[in-house]
Amino acid sequence: MKPFMDKNFLLSNETAQKLYFDYAATTPVLDYHCHINPQEIYEDRQFENITQVWLGGDHYKWRFMRSCGVDEYYITGEAPDKEKFFKWAECLGKAIGNPLFHWSHLELQKYFGYNGVLNKKTAEEVWNLCNAKLADPSMSVRNIIKQSNVTLICTTDDPVDSLEWHKKIAEDNSFDVQVLPAWRPDKAMNIEKPTYLDYLATLSDVSGIKVDSFASLCEALKNRMDFFASMGCSVSDHGLEYVMYAPASAETVESIFAKRLGGASITKEEEIIFKTAFMVFVGKEYAKRNWVMQLHYGCKRDNNVVRYKQLGPDTGSLDTYKTFDEVLESVDQQFEYWTNQMCSSLNIIEEAHREIKPLPYVSAFFEDCMESGKDLTEGGAKYNGTGPQASGMATCADELSTIKQLVFDEKKVTGAELLQAVRDNWEGHEKLYALVNSSKVHHYGNDDDYADELFKYMFECYCRHISGRENTRGGHFSPGVYSVNANVAMGLNTNASVDGRKKGEAISDNMGPVHTDAGSHDICGPTALTNSLTKVDHSLATNGTLMNLRFPQEAVAGIEGRDNLISFIDEYMNKSAMHVQFNIMSSETMKAAQKNPEDYKDMLVRVAGYSAYFVELGKPLQKDLIQRTELHF
Repeated sequence: MKPFMDKNFLLSNETAQKLYFDYAATTPVLDYHCHINPQEIYEDRQFENITQVWLGGDHYKWRFMRSCGVDEYYITGEAPDKEKFFKWAECLGKAIGNPLFHWSHLELQKYFGYNGVLNKKTAEEVWNLCNAKLADPSMSVRNIIKQSNVTLICTTDDPVDSLEWHKKIAEDNSFDVQVLPAWRPDKAMNIEKPTYLDYLATLSDVSGIKVDSFASLCEALKNRMDFFASMGCSVSDHGLEYVMYAPASAETVESIFAKRLGGASITKEEEIIFKTAFMVFVGKEYAKRNWVMQLHYGCKRDNNVVRYKQLGPDTGSLDTYKTFDEVLESVDQQFEYWTNQMCSSLNIIEEAHREIKPLPYVSAFFEDCMESGKDLTEGGAKYNGTGPQASGMATCADELSTIKQLVFDEKKVTGAELLQAVRDNWEGHEKLYALVNSSKVHHYGNDDDYADELFKYMFECYCRHISGRENTRGGHFSPGVYSVNANVAMGLNTNASVDGRKKGEAISDNMGPVHTDAGSHDICGPTALTNSLTKVDHSLATNGTLMNLRFPQEAVAGIEGRDNLISFIDEYMNKSAMHVQFNIMSSETMKAAQKNPEDYKDMLVRVAGYSAYFVELGKPLQKDLIQRTELHF
């Protein structure tokens, strides 16, 4: 029987075989379009497993898996790499006739010596075989490229990219494959995207040309084209849904661009007019520079509305960011998108309440409702604000601090390594886990400007994207940071995070610092914690903030303890903080109550905005109370 996908696969006659084996097979490859990360080429990355090679960023495989009904957890989610690979193996049998089926098996043959069929039954065998091969130095990124007889690679690069890795590769005489940038300006053209204005701000910074018109956009892009050309770029690439053509006057194009700059949405017709002008402009510039113009048309992106809403916009990843500024820009863009989703959802809920469950009885107690004849749900009250509350503020801040310090400042770990540790729930990364949770890393809550400035960034980012949005009752959204105990439930449904949390642990509460199973991140006492807390402008959170603090009984005992607490509260308020409340209970006492609840039935604890009998609280909430830092004066 003819072997499965033998050497003559797709070579159906003697002529085809002769042309391939005698000529094509030995011809050097000039790869003018690829998606290899230039940083991985420079660092000569050694992959840990086949999932990282095949599924780490392959949107073709992702789309196919989604079409097979695979949960996102196994695609771009936090599933272990092995489980992701097994899901791909299960799907592959449905791809017969699809190039994905061909590519996968040809790669298994060429690079791993596997001539069988990958499916659910063989997944374990293939997983072990591939991973053993990948451990060999001959399977590093550079060596795989050389095995493929590639002599030139053009990566896919955005106009705002620094191209720093291309420069480093060019200066490295140990690698004789030419690596050049390819100009991919899709983000500059996609005027309809929610992150477009943020992108223009970045382009302005990078080019040194303020983009405040279509004409200045063109100037900024020409500036970046010149830079790309200086780095050896001679090809462009465009991802188009279709090749549109709707010419219009310069005045019309400028008016559309101005409309978008003002924050307004544009119509589909306006989008096409703008994109036509954009493509005509870049085409003329390519001709001047003798660049090749590649068109990938038929690119239908973000077509799965449900998944797009779940995943959000593509703003990069921890394993692709080149600077910490890119991290901050991504955070800002993601916050804009997800606050849009949250506020839209809340408005939908309010509309449903108005239609299905109005409040006539309660409304009768409001003078303004009686005067206007409007229900509370219709905006009958004088004050009609909506106040969403933030949880995990310090969790986000400590994540940023960890990334900034370990990845960019000290370069002790790569973004990819840190990301993998989180995906693995820190298992197998014990040294890194201990480091992230140690005093060697800057953490919010210790009067440490390094970390506190990032807490301030997160706080301001959240408040900025919430404040002033309109609700359905004629009022506005007002940000608040008092999550009560919602941080516990949210943590139970959140995977591991870069701040040293493991899956299921509580995220940070209210304005408080991070507490993980590995210990508290605030270690310098209540004064330092207060100093950290008051470096932000609490008035930005117009719906209020809250700090929970815990002292053991002996810390506030007697006249001295009482006076210390009063002085502390006075200073806390003098520093223009808001709400603070205290739980006066030692860890030992609460642990004893957990062990022998029958002996502590009457023990009250302050949780957050309310008090409760400790033994009646759920175990996760009890744990959160115990893990709050035990403070002393």
